[in-house]
Amino acid sequence: MSYTHSVHVRPLLPVPLYSTLGPELVRYVLNHSGAQVVLCDLHYLPRLLGSAHLCTNLRAVICLQEFDEAKVLAKAKEYYVPADLPEGTVMPAVSESRMSLYTLASEPRAKAKSPSPEAEAEDEEALEVDLSAFMPYGETAAGVVHQDGPILVSSLDDIIRATANLPVPADADVASDTDASIFYTSGTTGVPKGVMLKQCSILYAAYNFHGRLPITEALKRNVPSHQHIFLSYLPTAHVFSHAIEQTMIMCGFRIGYFTGSTSRLVSDAQCLRPTFMCMVPRVAAKIHAAVSTGINEKGGISKMMFNMALKSKVKAMLKAKPGSTIAMGQHKFWDKLVFSKTAALLGGRVTVIAAGAALLPNYLGQFCRAAFCAELFIGYGASETGALSTGTLPWISDYRSVGHIFRDVEARIVSYPPLGYEANPTDGSNPKGELQIKGPFVMKGYYKNPEATAEALVDGGWYRTSDMAELFPEGDVKLIGRAGRIIKLQQGEYVNLESVEDRLGAVPVVSQIFTYAQPANACTVGVIVPDPSVLKARVAAAGLPANDDFAALCADPAVVQLVLDEITREGKALSMWGYERPRRIHLEAEEWTPDNLMTPTFKKQIKLFQARYADILAELLVQAEA
Repeated sequence: MSYTHSVHVRPLLPVPLYSTLGPELVRYVLNHSGAQVVLCDLHYLPRLLGSAHLCTNLRAVICLQEFDEAKVLAKAKEYYVPADLPEGTVMPAVSESRMSLYTLASEPRAKAKSPSPEAEAEDEEALEVDLSAFMPYGETAAGVVHQDGPILVSSLDDIIRATANLPVPADADVASDTDASIFYTSGTTGVPKGVMLKQCSILYAAYNFHGRLPITEALKRNVPSHQHIFLSYLPTAHVFSHAIEQTMIMCGFRIGYFTGSTSRLVSDAQCLRPTFMCMVPRVAAKIHAAVSTGINEKGGISKMMFNMALKSKVKAMLKAKPGSTIAMGQHKFWDKLVFSKTAALLGGRVTVIAAGAALLPNYLGQFCRAAFCAELFIGYGASETGALSTGTLPWISDYRSVGHIFRDVEARIVSYPPLGYEANPTDGSNPKGELQIKGPFVMKGYYKNPEATAEALVDGGWYRTSDMAELFPEGDVKLIGRAGRIIKLQQGEYVNLESVEDRLGAVPVVSQIFTYAQPANACTVGVIVPDPSVLKARVAAAGLPANDDFAALCADPAVVQLVLDEITREGKALSMWGYERPRRIHLEAEEWTPDNLMTPTFKKQIKLFQARYADILAELLVQAEA
């Protein structure tokens, strides 16, 4: 974040990178953006060096920590990606320079030349020349190392020491429409696209969080300003996280960063004791599952008391007057008796939760408000719209509502004939169709991708969100689903696969779920990652053979049928139509994470799901319609 702030007042363009993109997509982003300098954590340094020779514009890699050259290069060999080179080519050796000029002499990049003597010089003067090649220190000195020369690899501390006596350039004159950043999308539907945002896009996002949503107001109402701490765990390469952190800095609040794994998020929160945090569906679902499992294991009066308290508090919240204490997640009796314990899971001080990046299912939204005694705000936007276009007040009850359109935001509903949605219905119903957004904060376009830009920005700057929405007379916008995930089935019925997943995600045995259907089908099928502890309990209760091998357990046809029976039963209880409930399922033992099929913000990468399970889904559909 400090680096981003510094380059915003320089003629430089930051390109935040998701660490979970994988080496191929990281190389794609570096080459597509033309990035010349990379700042990275020590953990990622060897991975980056293993394919640095394939990044044709890369001039320097700056590691945030000190590092041992020999160990880093030895590790880099494990990640080495060969180019089209003669057999026997070996990993390049590092020079003896304290600043580690990674020459790549034995593995030249495209049109690489042999390193010049100036490039390999090991004195301070040569170092300053190298730095001037990629930092705006006035005129470039002669003899610099250009893009087809060696790559400078250094620690941040060494860079700071080496440049301590250099003159500090004046801040650049930055206009509101100046390019601010290129945010690459998380790739839910394919190769990441580079979203070009302006300076005003960043400012609008921070202003919307601060001035349009009463989040900071709510925080100050509960805790003195100087005591506020925001727990950051979403990738800083995500525009939603970026906007919130900018807001926290603007308000003078402190930011604490998690230790790097969402599996440790609860313990991180207990250590940090934040007052404000974000919530995405996958994290909320894991906390909900952990609480539910703990309550079920206790059983008896504890289970009865918790379920009674949750039901009573949710009912009270749904009936409460806007602005009342209970509407904002606080219940004097039940909080003291029950929910102070669940609130302690996140440190006991969280008073405000912001949900964005993906929508929370209703049961998770209600759980978060009740269990953590907090106000819950829902924001909607996209990387292309600078993070935030609409927002809710904390007492909403339907979490598919994304609230009102903010001032300076233009929004419209456009008819979508493939799904039968009309923007101007003649039957008196609410307008439905594709939600489109326009405003000064909308992206300039996709970097080096005019075709995608022309497809996304239409009619003079309207951004096509691909989200189907319903507009209510009061001005509220309710999301229906993504265009590609609402399917018209063979019998003419429409099924919203996202809605199916949201509702069945509440079934205790379901940890994660992906559903699928095609227009030629009459029903849905699904792939489910079961909750291990719940599944084993179900297996034992059914008298089926136990198996310590979870993958083998998931492959057992009797266990698959057991889970199918449960989701069918629960689906009926949730008033789901027969064509909505998956008729056949496959159990997957491996959790879906950003390292495989999920985006860094825990959204499903639909194309990857469809590719990975193509054969399984096809077979399930055949079985379902046999």
